[in-house]
Amino acid sequence: MRMATARDVAIFREFSAPATVVSLNDSHIAGELQSVIEDLPLQVGDPVNKGDVLARLDCRDFQWEVERVDAQSDGLKARLDLAQRQLNRADSLKGSSSMSEQDYDQRRAEVQALSSELRAAKAALKAARNVVSKCVVRAPFDGIVLERVAGLGELPMPGTPLLRLLDYRNLELSAQILAEDVAALPDDGVAQFELGQARLPVRLRRLVPVVNTVSGNQEARFSFTEARPPVGAAGRLIWRDPQPYIPAELVVRRQGKLGVFVNQGGLARFHPLNGAQEGHPAPFDLAADTPIVTDGRYLLEEGMSLH
Repeated sequence: MRMATARDVAIFREFSAPATVVSLNDSHIAGELQSVIEDLPLQVGDPVNKGDVLARLDCRDFQWEVERVDAQSDGLKARLDLAQRQLNRADSLKGSSSMSEQDYDQRRAEVQALSSELRAAKAALKAARNVVSKCVVRAPFDGIVLERVAGLGELPMPGTPLLRLLDYRNLELSAQILAEDVAALPDDGVAQFELGQARLPVRLRRLVPVVNTVSGNQEARFSFTEARPPVGAAGRLIWRDPQPYIPAELVVRRQGKLGVFVNQGGLARFHPLNGAQEGHPAPFDLAADTPIVTDGRYLLEEGMSLH
């Protein structure tokens, strides 16, 4: 009789599904102003860092608006200073025959009105400067330029794409898994992305809880734990079912049931395998160090000595 532990004879089913490397940010970068494009310094394929200039728009009209509002603020400040000095003098004369209650209230109201106007002008100045800052379109993330959508001299509307920018650092693997195979995903989420001859380790981040009614697939998103392949690379997601199986050739039938013989204190004990099918590997729940009879099993009966 020959025996081997359940750990040594166990086999694990391997599953696969089509998978593609995708970027978390594939963005069409647009301007927020309607103005002529003065500069597009980048070409297709150029790398950029977050904050780099992608485009410059003609900003003269917006800068003039800043100057106008700034001058208006200065005028209001001067008027407010004068009104405040007049109110201070009125305070010293209040109650005398030379300063009526009505005149005093009028000067106080003028100070309050000019204060409100100045606050509004300062807010308008901040808004105008914010508009000027939008004349320079900057990269919202590190990436590469995939496409120049607009050209120099064009007058795009707000929201019109100028360039297409791809984030090549924040990547995920998108796999389309048959809904019936989802249950076989390992609990720890560990799998591999097969790309050509290479297998790259990945880990499940999220299983989308929606089944495509046409394909019967569920999308699963995986994070790369080591090397990151290029965006758009297509291959196969490979994972192993964590459920161990007994090879079909070790399964025998006794009293109408399929199972295996194990060594229990030197005696053969038949262990039924629930769900086993003739000619197919069968799932089992034996401890990993359980000794299983591999040779001579066909002649065994329950309780026979294995010595």
